[in-house]
Amino acid sequence: MSGRWAVGLGWLACAACGGAASPPPSRPSSAETRASDAGVSARLDPRVANALAKIDQSTFTRDLVTIAGPRHAAAAPEHLARVAQTVATELSEQGFRVTQQPVRHDGRLADNVIGDRPGEDGAHVVLVAAHYDAVRGSPGADDNASGVAALLAVARAVASVRTRSAVRLVAFAFEEDQQVGSAAYVASLARAEAERIDVAIVTDMIAYCSRDAGSQRYPAGADALVALATGRAPPTVGSFIGWVGLEDVRGPTLDVLGRAREYVPALEVLGLVIPRAAIEQVPQLLRSDHAPFWSAQIPAIAVGDTAELRNPNYHASSDTVETLDLAFAVDVVRWLVAAVLLRAGIA
Repeated sequence: MSGRWAVGLGWLACAACGGAASPPPSRPSSAETRASDAGVSARLDPRVANALAKIDQSTFTRDLVTIAGPRHAAAAPEHLARVAQTVATELSEQGFRVTQQPVRHDGRLADNVIGDRPGEDGAHVVLVAAHYDAVRGSPGADDNASGVAALLAVARAVASVRTRSAVRLVAFAFEEDQQVGSAAYVASLARAEAERIDVAIVTDMIAYCSRDAGSQRYPAGADALVALATGRAPPTVGSFIGWVGLEDVRGPTLDVLGRAREYVPALEVLGLVIPRAAIEQVPQLLRSDHAPFWSAQIPAIAVGDTAELRNPNYHASSDTVETLDLAFAVDVVRWLVAAVLLRAGIA
């Protein structure tokens, strides 16, 4: 994730995403809890649940260890290229048609790796993306080996599930250089192809979690903004996954982000929908690979753990696998897979 946040992902708890703007209700009785659980169970699609069951912590950890390590186009090009090939090979093995889009920046070359799996309805695509480069001098375990490992987990989980919409997975190069890779990808899309994308879900840092008091920080003034919008103080414990999108994520996408959480009830998901005009006041929101999609008016959300507002190892040599909460990360991946399948629609 490039730059520094002036605002963090996941400011607001929206009701559709497992939070609420008002204080929580009193604790339900046992009978009420059983009735509520039964209602949720009745809504769960067993095909989605079966796909989530394929996601395990040991495989996610193996991928994370394989990907983490210096991978910078100038300082560590060999491992950067190995990671790109690992992604291409895994997507191909899971039945995705893989293409590699060369991207040149500052005299260096790296590929965007794109995996496509057709759906029954050729008019729609659900896209999931993550950048695979890291800043110079950092192993980038959270930033963003965690997002790439999530991408591979999505590939495996959806491989055997037939969907109405196509599923596209993209690993971007050069995110840490002002989103050069994702900008090149978006610029390459013909208008008709861009219009096929129902939503782009961009994951950037998903694996750092802290349950310590005061572990979640906010920039000056942001806490007051959250309190004004929600009627309560923002969370000060960094145990949630956050997402942010523009107004065009309302409707089906917003609905499935909330429904997906029913498959992972232990995961706290906090989301924020902002008006497009707010970008002018807060340009720091444009600091990851969702930004070129927003600029092209393609619906997109950014998913993350809020980077340096929570993770003290951000852009440092200490951003290692050992610092991450792998159980938390796997829950995030399960939520993502559920959202992808629900948005794509199981055929």
